Parts: sequence; structure tokens; C-alpha cells
Amino acid sequence: MNLFMSKLVNGILELIIVSFIPFMTWLIWRRKKVGFFDWIGLKKVQTKNISQLLQIILGMALVFLLFSVVLFSWFDPSKTATADFSGKGIGALPAILAYAILGTALPEEIFFRGFLLKRLQGKLGFLGANLIQSLLFGLIHALMFIQLIGFLKAVMIFAFISLIAYVFGAINEKKAGGSILPSVFIHAFANTAAGLCLAISLI
Repeated sequence: MNLFMSKLVNGILELIIVSFIPFMTWLIWRRKKVGFFDWIGLKKVQTKNISQLLQIILGMALVFLLFSVVLFSWFDPSKTATADFSGKGIGALPAILAYAILGTALPEEIFFRGFLLKRLQGKLGFLGANLIQSLLFGLIHALMFIQLIGFLKAVMIFAFISLIAYVFGAINEKKAGGSILPSVFIHAFANTAAGLCLAISLI
């Protein structure tokens, strides 16, 4: 229970901190024209082909999960944010979900695909905006790991995470009517599964 409460509180704080800039930007410039949740893409998915979208989401979730497992094999997982789950068993699932959804997936998707991509799109078009958000997302993740795994593997992380982020942006904007829910689900699923693998000592 202590682990769950810790991850829940940390996740809520992370969500609040990361959402501060998007919220203040909306409050100052867009409050009278559109609701905050619609503005950042936290809205119902709009698609004409839900089965195709579900297949894409499932496929991307599996690719992201496989990359996460490979990533954990490169270094000591005890030095990562998910180290607290190691060996805790299935009982750690509520804490893993709090971490995966509130601590990583939701804040990161709100900021990068919900705020950054959507705001840049009006100035740079979809391709330019999606490229910038994906490269920044990849860079931040590479810098987080560079001391643990070295420059070469950090470059590989940068390339792969940037590609994943680019695909996330494309799925949201081109397949889901601008909703960030598909990428939130993929992100949360992969992080939950990776955390669970650590908890039951599969990795």
C-alpha cells in the first residue's frame, strides 16, 4: 500500500507539474474559444475505421513493449524509475498502474502530443511539428539514460524513441481525429507491462 500511495502521489504531482505550461497557455490565449481538454486532445477518438485503429494501437503497444524489454536488458534495472517494482509480484500492479498512467503516459502525452505538436502544427504544418516533438521526446529519453548505458546505446534510444513518438503523433492526428487517447493507451500499456515484468522477475 505504501508503494501504491507513493506512486499515486508522485504521479499526480507529475501530471500537475507537466500540465502547468499547457494549462496556463490555454488559460491566457484560448480559454474563451475551446475547452482545455479538447485543446490538448483529451477527447473522444474520432475515426471511421475503429477496427483498423485498434489493430494499429495493439501493434504499436507490442513494439513499444518489446523495445522496453530490450532496453532493460542493456543495464541494471535497479537504477531506473521502475526499480521499486522489482520482485514485488502481482501485488504491485496498482502501484505500477499509477506510475504508468499518471507518472509517465498521461503527462508525457499531454505535453508532447497534446500541447507541443498541436501548437506547432499551426505554424509548421503536421510534418514539421511532428518531427520536432518526436526529436525532443527522443532526446530527453536518451539524456536520461546516457550515463547508464553510454553514448552509442543512448543514440539508439534517441532514434527509436523519436520514431515511436513520431508514429504516436501520426496515429493521434491522422487516425484518431486529434485525440491523444491512442498514444496514452499505448504508452501506459507498454510501461505497465514492463513494470509488471520487473515485478514478477521476468526481466
